[in-house]
Amino acid sequence: MRFLPAFLCTVLCLLHFKLVALETLDLEAASSRATASASSVISRALWNKFENFLDDPDFSDRFVDASLNDKFPELPLVVLRLDTQELLKVSCHLKKLHLLTPLLKEAYENLFFMLEFSIDGLNARDTSCLWSCIANCCYKIPDTFFEKLDYYTAKETLFFESSLILSTLQNLCTLKEGRAFHRFAQLFSEIEELVNPNDLHNYVFLSTYLSHVKDRSITFSREMRRTLKSYKSNLNVKESSTQRQVLKFLQRFDSEFQREIFNKDLDTYLDIVHEESKIAVEVDGKHHYKENASETTYFKRPLDLMRDDALKKLGWKVYRIRIDEWDHFKRGFSSKMHERSTFDTFLALYLV
Repeated sequence: MRFLPAFLCTVLCLLHFKLVALETLDLEAASSRATASASSVISRALWNKFENFLDDPDFSDRFVDASLNDKFPELPLVVLRLDTQELLKVSCHLKKLHLLTPLLKEAYENLFFMLEFSIDGLNARDTSCLWSCIANCCYKIPDTFFEKLDYYTAKETLFFESSLILSTLQNLCTLKEGRAFHRFAQLFSEIEELVNPNDLHNYVFLSTYLSHVKDRSITFSREMRRTLKSYKSNLNVKESSTQRQVLKFLQRFDSEFQREIFNKDLDTYLDIVHEESKIAVEVDGKHHYKENASETTYFKRPLDLMRDDALKKLGWKVYRIRIDEWDHFKRGFSSKMHERSTFDTFLALYLV
């Protein structure tokens, strides 16, 4: 019982961050800042500090207020002096930071203001990188920026190879539809060969999402059908210790819960399933999300979001629980794990 207040506090924090509306970036404010700082000079020491910021592998593991505000308060100013490649690198760095601070917002505004001038010059890989950064951004991007990026992305799809089509489409699917989405969905059906197992894994997820959620007919080439059959027959399904614990907990209340069940509609395995009730429980390891040291927010992978949508479209109830959440849950209900009310609480907390 002594852990219950802390556990409930964590739950309330999670719900709060889920419900908070994203703040929109003000690119006009960034334009004013750029004009005001046009004549300012950045010292060599500050450039060195910036390079250290980009090369710091531990940056995203620290609390945002302490790391960004105290470690590099000059970042918004430096952003206004960067070339396109440096801007993209900063964007990928900042997308790992989830808490909203005035400094982080200003840095993002300056960054997207500068990138808007570079969109028409991005190559295919840079464009894919930018879509990924936007999909994971903790702020709302202005529609005018989206429209411009959407237009140039659709124009450049001729230069996207198969694996890049897959990685880009993942992020487009988490955003609103536009020219780029429709063009990539068309190109998806034309993919004839994939070798990388990760690409094949993503292909299965995306084809399911496009067919069941977006009502797009996906036709596989003969070679792709043969490759997918070989991939699925050789798929090595791994089960975590947390998954076994969650299954054991659920089976206390209903023995029909089973592990690692192949779902024909989704063409993939589900962690824990109650087939008759159409319940799917996914236990997410750390590779499924990005978290910071505060452990109050996290981002789901686009592929997970799409699989959830596909399952729900097919009439399933989907529950997702992270390993750290399961640890909190066990501590909070340590003396009540056999009570039906605990099972009901689990279902209420982790329904997607």
